[in-house]
Amino acid sequence: MSGGGICSGSTMGGCTGDGSRSAWLWMVFLWGGLIWLIVWGIRSLSGQAREPGGKSAIEIARERYARGKITKEQFEEVKQPLSA
Repeated sequence: MSGGGICSGSTMGGCTGDGSRSAWLWMVFLWGGLIWLIVWGIRSLSGQAREPGGKSAIEIARERYARGKITKEQFEEVKQPLSA
């Protein structure tokens, strides 16, 4: 046995041993977490943190008016500041 440590230069050119698999797994988690953190930060700063398919206040008011849960006057009260 040659005394080259964990990376003793196998014919495949890589490291051997139990530590190499866990090191790759940790590296994947590290890079995945870092990429997720960057994407989350950009979305938060750009105002795109709203859930996809989320409804705006005016859309919710229109639906409530269409279902008869609010009167026309109430709908107009809600709509006025949102339209400006």
